[in-house]
Amino acid sequence: MKHYIPAKEADFVDWSENLITVSKANKTPWNLPENQLTELEALHNELKRLHSLCQTPSCSKLDIQMKNEKKETLLHREEVFVRNNLQNNDAMTDEGRRSLRIPIHDQKATPVPEPDTIPEIEVLTPYPRTLQFKFKDAHAPRLQGEGGAGEFKRPPFY
Repeated sequence: MKHYIPAKEADFVDWSENLITVSKANKTPWNLPENQLTELEALHNELKRLHSLCQTPSCSKLDIQMKNEKKETLLHREEVFVRNNLQNNDAMTDEGRRSLRIPIHDQKATPVPEPDTIPEIEVLTPYPRTLQFKFKDAHAPRLQGEGGAGEFKRPPFY
């Protein structure tokens, strides 16, 4: 389950209702497909009905199984909807993402410095189907390993 989707079922039902309500209210400015919203709303209403039914003592194992299947279906469809229509939507604002309770990603790319040296690669064991490499890079502290600063030995490939 995605980290922004609540784990508790009652919280998930509330989150799902909020997602559908806010998305329907903003479908035109955010360019959201109406058919997907209608499908999500139908799945949500069915899950909400089954969730309420399962809160009563007259709930059967079959009702619980149907509720769990609807929940998994709705969960998957909402994850896809959020990923395809909301997260990378240029019309969305951070305020819109906050109101939907979905993550706000940094829009700027993380700067990566251009390398100024080339790492040295040494083949240690040139046996058939087995290679062991030794990488050396004085400017990469993350490559520190057995051989000291700037060295890292990879296990043999099989």
